[in-house]
Amino acid sequence: SDCSLTCEGACCILGSGCAINNEAACVAAGGAFGGRGTVCFAYDINTGVSNGGYICEGSCADLVTLRNSPAQSGSIDIMFNNDLATADVVEGSCTGGGGVVANDAIFRYLAISDTNGPCDVTITLTPTGYDAVLVVGDNCPGTELACSDNGGVGGAESVTIPNYGPGAFVYIQAGDFGTTEGGGETRLEITCSTATGACCTGGTCEVLTAGNCLLAGGVYKGDGSECATSCFGACCDAAGTCSEMTEEFCAGVSGAYQGDGVSCTPNPCPQPPANDTCATPTMVDCNTGTISGITLDLANPDHTLTNPGSCTSFTADGPEVVFAFTAPSDLLVHTGMANVSGFDAAIYVVTDCLDTNGSCVAGDDSGGVEEVTFPATQGVTYYIITDSYTAAPDPGTIFDFFIECSAICGTCPGDVNGDSLLNGLDIQAFTACYLSEFGATPSAACKCADVADDNVIDAADIAAFVDALLNGGGICNAGSCCYLDGGLTTCVVTDEAGCNTLAGVFTLGADCNDDPCPAGRCCSNGGATCVDLPELECAALGGDFAAGLNCTNNPCPQPLTHDDCLNARVVTTIPYTDSGVDIGSATDDFNVFPDCLAGSCDALMGANNGVWYTYTPDFDCNATIGATGFDGATSVWTGSDCANLTQVACSDPSTFNVDLTGGVQYWILVSNWSCLSEPVALLEFSINCEVPPPPPVNDECAGALTIMDGATPIDLTAATDSGLPACGDFTLAPDAVRSDLFYTYVATCTGTLFVDTCGNSFDARIAIYDTIDCATINGGALPIECNDDHGNAIEGDTGNVCAETLASSFSVPVTAGNAYMIRVGSFGAPPSTGMFNLNISCTP
Repeated sequence: SDCSLTCEGACCILGSGCAINNEAACVAAGGAFGGRGTVCFAYDINTGVSNGGYICEGSCADLVTLRNSPAQSGSIDIMFNNDLATADVVEGSCTGGGGVVANDAIFRYLAISDTNGPCDVTITLTPTGYDAVLVVGDNCPGTELACSDNGGVGGAESVTIPNYGPGAFVYIQAGDFGTTEGGGETRLEITCSTATGACCTGGTCEVLTAGNCLLAGGVYKGDGSECATSCFGACCDAAGTCSEMTEEFCAGVSGAYQGDGVSCTPNPCPQPPANDTCATPTMVDCNTGTISGITLDLANPDHTLTNPGSCTSFTADGPEVVFAFTAPSDLLVHTGMANVSGFDAAIYVVTDCLDTNGSCVAGDDSGGVEEVTFPATQGVTYYIITDSYTAAPDPGTIFDFFIECSAICGTCPGDVNGDSLLNGLDIQAFTACYLSEFGATPSAACKCADVADDNVIDAADIAAFVDALLNGGGICNAGSCCYLDGGLTTCVVTDEAGCNTLAGVFTLGADCNDDPCPAGRCCSNGGATCVDLPELECAALGGDFAAGLNCTNNPCPQPLTHDDCLNARVVTTIPYTDSGVDIGSATDDFNVFPDCLAGSCDALMGANNGVWYTYTPDFDCNATIGATGFDGATSVWTGSDCANLTQVACSDPSTFNVDLTGGVQYWILVSNWSCLSEPVALLEFSINCEVPPPPPVNDECAGALTIMDGATPIDLTAATDSGLPACGDFTLAPDAVRSDLFYTYVATCTGTLFVDTCGNSFDARIAIYDTIDCATINGGALPIECNDDHGNAIEGDTGNVCAETLASSFSVPVTAGNAYMIRVGSFGAPPSTGMFNLNISCTP
């Protein structure tokens, strides 16, 4: 045998390239042996033929030139083995960056077309047994032009450099993504193409090279393809309408593209069912029975139920088909969807397809068989929409439609022919049914002949029928009918239809005994005239009728004359009462904003449904203002005139007390608390003004009384506000002790002083100063401790725990013999009716 073939092979020595050597010599030289009979890579640039051998150095200095002249072939198809190649070049952007491509080989290729112009350079790398990486640049090293790492182990990597050259080199780096597999036998293919074809870009088509098409963002249809047959084709919409356009445009209008070159003549689009819409429903009647094998696969969502309400309790966003039923008489209709497969079914019945939400009379979406039963009125057309709850169900939807009818008999036993009368026509109809269906279950036409309601036509029905004729007086569903006869109210017994012909008021089951048409209060002429009349006579006069009321005890509300500030009702005598004010008819006063309306929408709009009063007291007094009969708020204002008002008091509830100054004119506004509804009530307004009692001697700091350990009764009835600040930590505004009194206390021990109002439900506030100097206190010195509601963590309570929610309590350290000022008051403004005990104890 030939030793060169059996003992020697390719040997890669780092820095020395590839040489033929035996394995022992190769290893001794520090090289990597490729195997017996292997060869070093060789390439003939003129013929474009390679021997598929090993490439050892993967560096820019050891690259392989595949083409360097337009005279050489532009198409390259070679084999090489990079299993022993080193890793010298930084990896490309498609591999994550930061490392190197293992087992890389570097090639150089001149991009120039046969006509010495640019070309689309397409490079394909096909590895054997490893995960290849393909990186292409404009130099080595240089700027990356393309990178591919998509194929996985054994998968091809391919890139195209569009419109490259002419005369410029591309540098090709071929290697292994990782180090697990190493390299291996590899195929490298390169083309330099100037071929053109159809390039589809949006709604247009151009003939371009593949590379230029890529640059234009288009879709290349292949070399030699033409625009006439490549970019345009049939596009089908949901209604089955066909339009010719590009595939991209078709996708943009949610159409289904049928393929390049497919024509709309003949129409290739699948057509929706004939009863896809209410315009072309499938007409059904009581004899239709069951229609099997219906599918929604090609139907459209034309009549989507978006606001189901009580119809189905669910929306129905999917495709549907429509059936229409016109009732030949008043019937009970039972219809639905059975044997449903492949989708979540829903059914609803409407009378107006343009308003499916508002005209739905019945619906079902409960799962399984979807079915409804509804009373149908003679002559009315009902659209039965069989739908899908799912917006886009999978293909394969199928169901069976069914409909059946039965007569409506229960409202008038014996009315066999259904004309709402009991007469000879019913005798004829009953006799015909009795003779034709005796002993049988009644048909729909004879259901009302089963007067005994036992689901069989027999002798029992004769007795029941005769009884219905004798006791019905010839009228179905009789009742009292109050109507006008010559301007006076008259009563007659008839049915509702008969009463309607008299333009009367019908009461089912009533007779004309015991005053069926009672009188009530009738107000006319703007409330100036009040007469007790029946409702119909009141309406004839154009009056407002109030059932159950009379003019003696409930006179008509009078029109308002004081529902704006300029026409305020003047209060001249005290006490004053204004009763029967129809507050609901008052206008809105959006020009004022009472602060006690905070929390209502009126706080943003101003007072509404307001009436005004004005009062000038002769002396200083404490006024009690009352406004009862509805949920209102009352505010008090002063100013030079209605255009310049300043609020001085406001209260909700609307009955409260306020101090007034003699000789000052006040405007009082009573308004509705809520602007969401008009008050349906009569207001009673009252005001009384009494001279207030003098304040207690300790109403101010200078008159403070001495207080001792134990319980001291407190009466805030006549107390006024000192206006001094509190500690600044009350959680509810204002930060003040209102209606306050002052007490001095001398500590009886050195220890902890406990002060509280426990045992009382009054909403008190308390404070303590470490001085009794009134100049200091009145000068704005803050208390050392305050409390509003004990147990409030924000106030940092430290005193006794009170069982009452609104009681106050605190504790402070004190020194025996030192004097302290204790200030006691309320949360609310004066006058306060607070009477309670103040508890004090000193614990060493």
